[in-house]
Formats: sequence, C-alpha cells, structure tokens
Amino acid sequence: REIKKENSNVTGIYLGSELNNLEINRVIGAGAEGLIRVQDTQLLNYDVILYSKVLNWLTNKKKPATFLFPATEIGRDLAPRLATMLGTGLTADCTELSLDLQTGLLIQTRPAFGGDLMASIICPNNRPQMATVRPHSYKVSNFSPTDFHDELLVLPEQLKEENYSNFKLIDRKPIETVFPKIENEKILVSVGRGIGSKENVEVVYDFAKTIGAGIACSRPVVDNGWLPHELQVGLSGKVVAPKIYIALGISGSIQHIVGMQSSEYIIAVNKDEFAPIFKIAHLGIV
Repeated sequence: REIKKENSNVTGIYLGSELNNLEINRVIGAGAEGLIRVQDTQLLNYDVILYSKVLNWLTNKKKPATFLFPATEIGRDLAPRLATMLGTGLTADCTELSLDLQTGLLIQTRPAFGGDLMASIICPNNRPQMATVRPHSYKVSNFSPTDFHDELLVLPEQLKEENYSNFKLIDRKPIETVFPKIENEKILVSVGRGIGSKENVEVVYDFAKTIGAGIACSRPVVDNGWLPHELQVGLSGKVVAPKIYIALGISGSIQHIVGMQSSEYIIAVNKDEFAPIFKIAHLGIV
C-alpha cells in the first residue's frame, strides 16, 4: 500500500469456504482496498493443484500488475507453480520491495550469494510481477480506507473436478520440539558466537526464563551445536518481530539482520563498538 502507484489498488485474495468479518477487518487494517473471495466447500482444505488452477483462472481474469505471496510453507509451495503456469518470473524470499514510479517496475530485493550482497531484481517483460516476501519483513500499519470493495466469485464448474490431484495426503504428524516457537515470542534473548561457550548459553537461557522470554540464536551457535536450528534467526533460519529483541554477542551480519530488523525494540550487547548490530539497535551496550 505504501509503495503503490496512483490509480492502482491493493487487493487481497481469499480462497476457502467462509470468511468472517473479523478476518475481513484485519485485511482492511493491513492496507487492502479490496478483497476478492472465491468461496466453495471444495476449497476448504488446501491443495496446491486445485489452488494453483483457481489462481491461474483468477489472474487471467483480473490481470494484476503484481502478485505477492508470503514466503510461508504454503506460499513457497503455491507461488512457483502459479508463476510457471502464467509464464512469468518469481523472486523468492524478498526482504524489501519498492516501486520505480517511472516504469512501474517492482524492485524486488533479496539476499544473494549466501547473504554477501543484496540483489535488486526486476521483471520487465512478463506480467504479473511475482514475489514471495518473508513474514515479519514489514510491520503491519493500520489503514482505514473509506471505500472497500468486497467481491465474491463463484468457483467455475470446470475447476470442480474430482480426482484432479495425482497425490494424496496420508497422514499429518506435528514436529516435536523442546522449545516454544520463537516467532510467537513477545520477548527474545538471542545469543551469538560472542557468548563464548555452551555453558554461557545455558546461563542466558536461565535468564531468559526469569523474564518470560524465549531463547534464540545466530547461525554460528547452531553450527557449534550449542542450540538447535529451530531457534536460529536469520536468512537461513526464521524471521521474527518480537516487542523486545535482546542480542547478546551478535555482530549483526546482513544474514542475521534480515531475520530480526522488524523487532519493535532492539537491545544489543557487544564488546566491539563498531559491530553492525549497533546501526539498527535502539539501545547499544559496549
């Protein structure tokens, strides 16, 4: 919404059976000026084959200039399949988006070469321009559009095929983890290589529990075997946006920063006063 051209609209798409008013209000508050709903009982459970067919039909019908997806499990599953069907490009795992107002091209920025540089990618020849964006890369602003367009479409009969999928889901088993999900924590204490040892990590974990915080880490801590990968924040880990992020002994490489830069308040502790983490920290302690 903040980067769009004049005389263009930001529209959300919903596929499913029913959508309640609370969810619609959340979509409005996040910046959508309209919502297209395709509702049918056949869309109740996610299936990549059916969903991609529906979105292919919808995209050819509406012809959007840009189509964005979250870089979630479903987004990463659905977006590349749809891009292939539409014959257009897809930039995956973007951390930033901007718009060239003269050309109307979407500038899609993502880390490249293992995070050693940030690449800005454009799709000048095909439409729609497509990208997946990492969750929590942007804070949700509160918008109040005066004119919201809600459109309900009927699922075409030709898409209501039975046995359209050549695979079936046999079973679902949740992954068992020792630690709570870091993306749900309101306070995170994150440790880096500078913490020194596994014993020091355990001390920090005890501290985190006393303030009701979760524990997280940078990649070197995982590589050393001090904490599991599920707690890693950054390009090859998870993206988080807690109210408070406390970084202990983390220098602040771009790979790590893209995973926590949307935190509301960042406290950094590091013995190197020139550590990059201090450029984004609200409070720095040397």
